Amino acid sequence: MTMATTQKHRSSNFQSENINLSKQMKRKEENSRSSSSSSKQQHLNTDDDEQYAEETEQQQQQQEKKKKKKYKQQEQQEQQEQEEDEQQQQQLEKKKKKQQQQQQQQQQQQDDPAACGAFDLFPISSLTKNLLQQNNIRRLLPSQFLTFKQVYEGMRLYTPTAAANAAANAAAAAALTGDTGAAAPATAAAAALTGTAAAAATADATDKAAAAAAAAAAAAAAERHMKQLVAAAAD
Repeated sequence: MTMATTQKHRSSNFQSENINLSKQMKRKEENSRSSSSSSKQQHLNTDDDEQYAEETEQQQQQQEKKKKKKYKQQEQQEQQEQEEDEQQQQQLEKKKKKQQQQQQQQQQQQDDPAACGAFDLFPISSLTKNLLQQNNIRRLLPSQFLTFKQVYEGMRLYTPTAAANAAANAAAAAALTGDTGAAAPATAAAAALTGTAAAAATADATDKAAAAAAAAAAAAAAERHMKQLVAAAAD
Protein backbone atom coordinates (compact mmCIF):
# COMPACT_ATOMS: atom_id res chain seq x y z
CA MET A 1 0.00 0.00 0.00
CA THR A 2 1.33 3.34 -0.90
CA MET A 3 1.81 6.32 1.31
CA ALA A 4 -0.91 8.27 -0.41
CA THR A 5 -3.43 5.53 0.08
CA THR A 6 -2.62 5.33 3.76
CA GLN A 7 -3.08 9.07 4.25
CA LYS A 8 -6.35 8.92 2.36
CA HIS A 9 -7.60 6.20 4.67
CA ARG A 10 -6.55 8.12 7.74
CA SER A 11 -8.24 11.28 6.49
CA SER A 12 -11.42 9.35 5.83
CA ASN A 13 -11.35 7.80 9.28
CA PHE A 14 -10.75 11.17 10.92
CA GLN A 15 -13.68 12.70 9.10
CA SER A 16 -15.84 9.77 10.08
CA GLU A 17 -14.84 10.16 13.73
CA ASN A 18 -15.58 13.88 13.57
CA ILE A 19 -18.99 13.19 12.15
CA ASN A 20 -19.69 10.61 14.85
CA LEU A 21 -18.45 12.95 17.55
CA SER A 22 -20.59 15.74 16.17
CA LYS A 23 -23.61 13.47 16.20
CA GLN A 24 -22.90 12.43 19.76
CA MET A 25 -22.60 16.04 20.87
CA LYS A 26 -25.82 16.87 19.10
CA ARG A 27 -27.59 13.97 20.79
CA LYS A 28 -26.27 15.07 24.17
CA GLU A 29 -27.56 18.57 23.63
CA GLU A 30 -30.94 17.25 22.58
CA ASN A 31 -31.05 14.94 25.55
CA SER A 32 -30.07 17.80 27.81
CA ARG A 33 -32.76 20.05 26.40
CA SER A 34 -35.30 17.25 26.64
CA SER A 35 -34.31 16.54 30.21
CA SER A 36 -34.54 20.22 31.10
CA SER A 37 -37.94 20.52 29.46
CA SER A 38 -39.16 17.39 31.21
CA SER A 39 -37.91 18.68 34.55
CA LYS A 40 -39.60 22.00 33.96
CA GLN A 41 -42.84 20.30 32.96
CA GLN A 42 -42.64 18.09 36.00
CA HIS A 43 -42.18 21.16 38.19
CA LEU A 44 -45.17 22.81 36.55
CA ASN A 45 -47.23 19.69 37.09
CA THR A 46 -46.25 19.66 40.77
CA ASP A 47 -47.39 23.28 41.15
CA ASP A 48 -50.69 22.46 39.47
CA ASP A 49 -51.23 19.50 41.79
CA GLU A 50 -50.57 21.63 44.87
CA GLN A 51 -52.91 24.34 43.67
CA TYR A 52 -55.61 21.77 42.90
CA ALA A 53 -55.19 20.18 46.31
CA GLU A 54 -55.42 23.59 47.99
CA GLU A 55 -58.55 24.55 46.06
CA THR A 56 -60.13 21.19 46.84
CA GLU A 57 -59.42 21.63 50.55
CA GLN A 58 -60.93 25.13 50.51
CA GLN A 59 -64.06 23.81 48.82
CA GLN A 60 -64.36 21.06 51.40
CA GLN A 61 -63.99 23.57 54.23
CA GLN A 62 -66.68 25.78 52.71
CA GLN A 63 -69.01 22.82 52.36
CA GLU A 64 -68.37 21.86 55.97
CA LYS A 65 -69.16 25.41 57.08
CA LYS A 66 -72.39 25.38 55.08
CA LYS A 67 -73.38 22.04 56.60
CA LYS A 68 -72.67 23.29 60.13
CA LYS A 69 -74.62 26.49 59.50
CA LYS A 70 -77.58 24.57 58.10
CA TYR A 71 -77.50 22.12 61.01
CA LYS A 72 -77.41 24.98 63.50
CA GLN A 73 -80.37 26.69 61.83
CA GLN A 74 -82.35 23.45 61.90
CA GLU A 75 -81.48 22.94 65.55
CA GLN A 76 -82.58 26.49 66.43
CA GLN A 77 -85.82 26.06 64.50
CA GLU A 78 -86.56 22.76 66.23
CA GLN A 79 -85.83 24.31 69.62
CA GLN A 80 -88.13 27.25 68.85
CA GLU A 81 -90.91 24.93 67.74
CA GLN A 82 -90.45 22.85 70.88
CA GLU A 83 -90.67 25.95 73.08
CA GLU A 84 -93.83 27.07 71.28
CA ASP A 85 -95.34 23.62 71.74
CA GLU A 86 -94.48 23.69 75.44
CA GLN A 87 -96.05 27.15 75.84
CA GLN A 88 -99.22 26.00 74.11
CA GLN A 89 -99.30 22.91 76.29
CA GLN A 90 -98.86 25.02 79.43
CA GLN A 91 -101.66 27.35 78.35
CA LEU A 92 -103.94 24.39 77.69
CA GLU A 93 -103.09 22.91 81.09
CA LYS A 94 -103.75 26.26 82.79
CA LYS A 95 -107.07 26.56 80.99
CA LYS A 96 -107.98 23.01 81.91
CA LYS A 97 -106.95 23.56 85.52
CA LYS A 98 -109.01 26.75 85.67
CA GLN A 99 -112.04 24.93 84.31
CA GLN A 100 -111.56 22.15 86.85
CA GLN A 101 -111.32 24.71 89.67
CA GLN A 102 -114.50 26.39 88.47
CA GLN A 103 -116.27 23.04 88.31
CA GLN A 104 -115.04 22.17 91.81
CA GLN A 105 -116.24 25.52 93.14
CA GLN A 106 -119.64 25.00 91.54
CA GLN A 107 -119.81 21.50 92.98
CA GLN A 108 -118.79 22.77 96.43
CA GLN A 109 -121.45 25.44 96.26
CA GLN A 110 -124.01 22.81 95.36
CA ASP A 111 -122.80 20.49 98.14
CA ASP A 112 -122.57 23.26 100.76
CA PRO A 113 -125.46 22.94 103.24
CA ALA A 114 -125.62 26.72 103.59
CA ALA A 115 -125.92 27.09 99.83
CA CYS A 116 -128.23 24.24 98.88
CA GLY A 117 -130.33 24.07 102.06
CA ALA A 118 -129.59 20.49 103.10
CA PHE A 119 -131.73 20.96 106.23
CA ASP A 120 -134.59 22.35 104.22
CA LEU A 121 -137.31 20.33 102.57
CA PHE A 122 -138.02 23.05 100.03
CA PRO A 123 -135.81 23.54 96.94
CA ILE A 124 -134.35 27.00 96.58
CA SER A 125 -136.18 29.04 93.97
CA SER A 126 -134.78 31.33 91.29
CA LEU A 127 -136.34 34.24 93.17
CA THR A 128 -134.29 33.44 96.25
CA LYS A 129 -131.11 33.03 94.17
CA ASN A 130 -131.68 36.39 92.54
CA LEU A 131 -132.26 38.04 95.89
CA LEU A 132 -129.08 36.51 97.24
CA GLN A 133 -127.09 37.81 94.28
CA GLN A 134 -128.67 41.25 94.38
CA ASN A 135 -127.98 41.69 98.07
CA ASN A 136 -124.49 40.13 97.75
CA ILE A 137 -125.14 37.65 100.53
CA ARG A 138 -121.85 35.86 101.15
CA ARG A 139 -121.53 35.69 104.92
CA LEU A 140 -124.77 34.11 106.05
CA LEU A 141 -124.52 31.32 108.59
CA PRO A 142 -126.49 28.15 107.76
CA SER A 143 -129.12 29.10 110.33
CA GLN A 144 -129.46 32.62 108.94
CA PHE A 145 -129.61 31.36 105.39
CA LEU A 146 -132.28 28.83 106.24
CA THR A 147 -134.30 31.49 107.99
CA PHE A 148 -133.96 33.81 105.03
CA LYS A 149 -134.93 31.02 102.67
CA GLN A 150 -137.77 29.70 104.78
CA VAL A 151 -139.42 33.09 104.89
CA TYR A 152 -139.48 33.50 101.15
CA GLU A 153 -140.25 29.90 100.28
CA GLY A 154 -142.70 29.48 103.13
CA MET A 155 -144.70 32.56 102.23
CA ARG A 156 -146.45 30.58 99.52
CA LEU A 157 -146.86 27.47 101.67
CA TYR A 158 -149.39 28.42 104.35
CA THR A 159 -149.39 25.12 106.22
CA PRO A 160 -148.44 24.19 109.78
CA THR A 161 -146.02 21.67 108.29
CA ALA A 162 -144.02 24.44 106.63
CA ALA A 163 -143.76 26.31 109.91
CA ALA A 164 -142.74 23.16 111.75
CA ASN A 165 -140.09 22.44 109.16
CA ALA A 166 -138.79 25.98 109.43
CA ALA A 167 -138.45 25.67 113.20
CA ALA A 168 -136.84 22.23 112.96
CA ASN A 169 -134.38 23.37 110.35
CA ALA A 170 -133.46 26.45 112.33
CA ALA A 171 -132.90 24.36 115.44
CA ALA A 172 -130.76 21.87 113.55
CA ALA A 173 -128.69 24.64 111.98
CA ALA A 174 -128.22 26.34 115.33
CA ALA A 175 -127.07 23.04 116.84
CA LEU A 176 -124.54 22.49 114.07
CA THR A 177 -123.11 26.00 114.15
CA GLY A 178 -123.26 26.42 117.89
CA ASP A 179 -124.95 29.76 117.26
CA THR A 180 -127.76 29.66 119.79
CA GLY A 181 -128.57 33.28 119.07
CA ALA A 182 -129.43 32.36 115.49
CA ALA A 183 -132.45 30.42 116.69
CA ALA A 184 -134.24 33.63 117.66
CA PRO A 185 -134.77 35.03 114.15
CA ALA A 186 -135.57 31.53 112.93
CA THR A 187 -138.21 31.18 115.63
CA ALA A 188 -139.65 34.56 114.69
CA ALA A 189 -139.91 33.54 111.06
CA ALA A 190 -141.52 30.25 112.03
CA ALA A 191 -143.98 32.11 114.20
CA ALA A 192 -144.92 34.35 111.32
CA LEU A 193 -145.56 31.32 109.16
CA THR A 194 -147.49 29.65 111.95
CA GLY A 195 -149.65 32.72 112.35
CA THR A 196 -150.32 32.76 108.64
CA ALA A 197 -151.22 29.07 108.62
CA ALA A 198 -153.40 29.42 111.72
CA ALA A 199 -155.24 32.37 110.25
CA ALA A 200 -155.96 30.43 107.10
CA ALA A 201 -156.93 27.24 108.95
CA THR A 202 -159.34 28.87 111.44
CA ALA A 203 -160.95 31.23 108.97
CA ASP A 204 -164.65 30.88 108.64
CA ALA A 205 -165.92 29.95 105.22
CA THR A 206 -168.05 33.10 105.24
CA ASP A 207 -165.09 35.32 106.17
CA LYS A 208 -162.57 34.33 103.53
CA ALA A 209 -161.67 37.93 102.88
CA ALA A 210 -160.65 38.47 106.49
CA ALA A 211 -158.64 35.26 106.45
CA ALA A 212 -156.90 36.33 103.28
CA ALA A 213 -156.14 39.73 104.80
CA ALA A 214 -154.73 38.06 107.90
CA ALA A 215 -152.61 35.78 105.76
CA ALA A 216 -151.38 38.71 103.70
CA ALA A 217 -150.52 40.65 106.85
CA ALA A 218 -148.60 37.70 108.25
CA ALA A 219 -146.77 37.25 104.97
CA ALA A 220 -145.89 40.95 104.89
CA ALA A 221 -144.55 40.70 108.43
CA ALA A 222 -142.45 37.72 107.43
CA GLU A 223 -141.13 39.59 104.42
CA ARG A 224 -140.19 42.60 106.54
CA HIS A 225 -138.38 40.33 108.94
CA MET A 226 -136.53 38.68 106.06
CA LYS A 227 -135.41 42.07 104.74
CA GLN A 228 -134.08 42.93 108.18
CA LEU A 229 -132.07 39.72 108.12
CA VAL A 230 -130.71 40.58 104.67
CA ALA A 231 -129.71 44.05 105.81
CA ALA A 232 -128.01 42.67 108.91
CA ALA A 233 -126.13 40.06 106.89
CA ALA A 234 -125.04 42.61 104.29
CA ASP A 235 -123.57 44.83 107.00
